[in-house]
Amino acid sequence: MIAALKRSSVTSGCLLGFALVLLLLARNSFALELKQDAPVSLELAKAVLYLPGNTPSFPLEEALLKLKTGAFAAHEKPTLSLGLGPASCWLSFSLVLSPVNGQEIQTAWLLVLDWAFIDQVRLYASKPGPDKSDSTWQEVKPVFDPPGKTVLRPPAPKNVYALPLTPGKETRFMLKVNYAGPTNLHPTLVRQTDFLVLNSRRSALVGIYYGLVLAMVLYNLAMFVSLKDNSYLWYGFYILAMALYFMFLNGILAGTGPRTHLFFLGLIFVGGAQFTRHFFMTPKVAPLADKVFLAYLGLSIILIIGNLFLPPLPLFALGMSGGVGPLLSIGVGIYLWRSGFAGARFFVLAWFLLSLGIGLFILTLTGAIPISPWSLHAFQVTAALETVILSLSLADRVKGLRKSQNFFKIQALTDTLTGLFNKRHFETQLELHLRRVRREKGDLSLIMLDVDKFKEVNDRHGHPQGDAVLARLGSVLNSSIREGDIACRYGGEEFSIILPETSLEIAGEVAERIRKTAAIQVFAPAKPLSSFKVTVSLGVAAWQEGEDTGDLVSKADRALYQAKNLGRNKTVCN
Repeated sequence: MIAALKRSSVTSGCLLGFALVLLLLARNSFALELKQDAPVSLELAKAVLYLPGNTPSFPLEEALLKLKTGAFAAHEKPTLSLGLGPASCWLSFSLVLSPVNGQEIQTAWLLVLDWAFIDQVRLYASKPGPDKSDSTWQEVKPVFDPPGKTVLRPPAPKNVYALPLTPGKETRFMLKVNYAGPTNLHPTLVRQTDFLVLNSRRSALVGIYYGLVLAMVLYNLAMFVSLKDNSYLWYGFYILAMALYFMFLNGILAGTGPRTHLFFLGLIFVGGAQFTRHFFMTPKVAPLADKVFLAYLGLSIILIIGNLFLPPLPLFALGMSGGVGPLLSIGVGIYLWRSGFAGARFFVLAWFLLSLGIGLFILTLTGAIPISPWSLHAFQVTAALETVILSLSLADRVKGLRKSQNFFKIQALTDTLTGLFNKRHFETQLELHLRRVRREKGDLSLIMLDVDKFKEVNDRHGHPQGDAVLARLGSVLNSSIREGDIACRYGGEEFSIILPETSLEIAGEVAERIRKTAAIQVFAPAKPLSSFKVTVSLGVAAWQEGEDTGDLVSKADRALYQAKNLGRNKTVCN
């Protein structure tokens, strides 16, 4: 069965170790009875004898001597908090496999230790004689024990042991745990058949997570290449660093010490800070917040490099200080959300969920809350949710930036007073339409319009009334032209209208309609009995073979001056 279990873990490709973790027992005279109708998993921390304190490493013989002299103590909580390593701890427990209906049926039970900071586990089993004296001890090897030193381990819990139990007889175990970081043991005993089912379910979920990460990394890399937006590059870096960290926690990547833990955390801190900076463009949008993030980045880089030479205590302090990163991101996100920054709402939600997961994980690390599947994996679950929600945030941001870019592009081509296009846009569009008619031999007409005696309006009624006249004429032009015509403010009180696919005769009719509409507009300043009207003069020209834009504008201008000379408030077609 054990060989089959090994083969199953390798072929599944993503077994990551289910079960609740280690079984231990209490009191020298007490043995936990394993019944056939027992639950899927048994929590055994309350039935364990352990040697209190961060004891130095010593051999089995000395541990047995201390057990006989009463140095081991009982434990009353479901989780055994061993504190911050590096250190070692000895534990002792006894098990009895009960018969079924008087028959001795062999049932395989597994002991599971699923904690990232466990450096080494040594399990010894012995069957006491009739007088309760210990016989020879044999070491129990882990089920998943890859040969040699490998960077990648089989995707299954590292510390899983098949317990050598004989039905109806008591078996005592001695367990030595060497740990390198904050360690909490949650002893669990699982039937081998149940372990396979539970572990395969968890493996499927973990496989979904890593598949999601791979897809998101490739997608964001493609988006970065396409859009040249660094926020996609740093987002991909961030979720990749997060995935590597969880591979360490899940036992897939080799390395159990706190330095490995803090190294991956440093990469996450750098990726998260850089992603936030580029997402919100903080150097331009929020300079003060950007300075804070730069300082945070400096600490994160020190954390990564400091793994080579810093002692454990300051290194651990740097790692804990890095936990403020999500709070900084949430703060900046809320501030810019209130300012209307696109994508900020999803950004804040994503980091808020991750902060909840981190909080539960830290409480689990410190032993403040008991270990459970939810508390132990809350960090990874919320990280997966964050990955999805941040993708929505990026999409919302790109959509908002495109709207902003279109808005600013239109603003750059629009006259703010009249709402018409400006002269720059007029020149560009006239050249484009002239190329088209040269190619297709179609029609193109142009209207030039000027407000009659506009200087007198400014002198008599003031410049604000002059601006009101121009703004009103902008509305008149927009309401008088057809779809596809382009009305522009040419400069001062002069306007121009490009009429694609329009003959001189039709353009003249449009110009005359504008002239009549403008003449009936009434302007009423604040002073009583001072309302007034204005008139406009218009010149119309049509493109002819061999003419360029300058020729067409000159023809329309000459027609406009002719209308002025004829007494104003006239339309002349050239």
